[in-house]
Amino acid sequence: MRHATPPLVVKGAAGTRPLVLAAVVLMVAACGTAPSLATFGPTPESTPTVTPGSTSTPSATVGTWSGLRWEAPALMAPYETVSDVVAYAGAYVAVGQLQITQGNEAAAWVSTDWRTWTRTFLDAPPAGNSALWYVVPAGSGLVAVGSSGVQHCVPPPGEGEVCDPLPIGLWTSAEGRTWRQTPTPATLTGATIASVAAGPNGLVLVGDTGWDKPGVWTSPDGVAWRRETLPSAVFAKAHFRGITAARGGWVLTGFVGGSKPICCVSGPSDTTPAAWFSPDGVRWQAARVDGANQAIGDGIGRLFVGRGGLVAWGVGSGSAGWTSPDGRRWNPRPTSDDAPVIPWASDGQRIIGESFAGHNDLALWVSTDGTAWEPLTATGAVDQMPGWSGPGVSADAAFVFPTGVGFIGQNGTDRDPLWFAAAAGGP
Repeated sequence: MRHATPPLVVKGAAGTRPLVLAAVVLMVAACGTAPSLATFGPTPESTPTVTPGSTSTPSATVGTWSGLRWEAPALMAPYETVSDVVAYAGAYVAVGQLQITQGNEAAAWVSTDWRTWTRTFLDAPPAGNSALWYVVPAGSGLVAVGSSGVQHCVPPPGEGEVCDPLPIGLWTSAEGRTWRQTPTPATLTGATIASVAAGPNGLVLVGDTGWDKPGVWTSPDGVAWRRETLPSAVFAKAHFRGITAARGGWVLTGFVGGSKPICCVSGPSDTTPAAWFSPDGVRWQAARVDGANQAIGDGIGRLFVGRGGLVAWGVGSGSAGWTSPDGRRWNPRPTSDDAPVIPWASDGQRIIGESFAGHNDLALWVSTDGTAWEPLTATGAVDQMPGWSGPGVSADAAFVFPTGVGFIGQNGTDRDPLWFAAAAGGP
């Protein structure tokens, strides 16, 4: 497996590219030509979300990005794999895992310039394996969510083997350099994580504890968690894909219906795309999804937020995705014979998208609403850019920062690349 992600992975174009959950990244008014964070030091208070209960859109203005200037990629040490990155306290903080002979160990790294990364944390659980999947701001620091322990499976190994969910692990850090594991609360026992997001009133984690048992958990600090009671009338046969803080609260996507997966046997597609919204992560209402009954695929996938609206990539073949002005009403994206722009990362103000540019080349775009897209001209070390998809040199996830876009990916060796492309244009 390329990334130490939880079992549910949202796929990109043609189902070929695994997309890791993009971190909730932090906007400030500074912009430069280098990825250094030393001049602005973002904090959780600068996260571009709106206060729950408000119906207004973010007031911060966004300049126009016209292009991206690429740098040669940094290379991680052998067998280090990054799953998520966030900007915090004057540095970039990355989390993931280190592959060892006996399995995997959770790891974290820090960099002030994106060029040099220093591993600051390595976890060796008493038994089993560990890995970090997500890192998000919470309370007065950062919270990393992953797994730690032994996964129990019913033999025989291989085909027909049935395994319990990976045991969830939680870690906290005040500055992104020193990490401490906190006890996993009983309410998360047996949970499978679909997505985690941070907002102004804490964290929301969504997933399930079984095929027909959807779950929403909330936390003010990433340490204490509470499973919310979901009204059956709103969440009957619900399955979750993405969660984000936006437009006065929380927006959740997924699908309803379907049949419990059975190993090695594909069944008919009997699912319906669905979305929900909440002012606080506790009280939920179903969103209106136009055209849901005619949709082909497996629901609405990952969410991306711009200052003018939201966009979500559709899960399954034949889906061009969905757009919404506020998370309460969703419309299918128009299909096109041309290569579609696939949303890839966002920060609450800008949405970055990708498209196939021919000969395995990658084209990048920017939008504020997920509907109108402007191309980003590539300059700099363009000969060292990632390609469209594997095999070869390709990016698996993107992260929007005040000065540009960061990427994590693979190059066919045991040293994974991390690219940075500095923004050209307005701040």
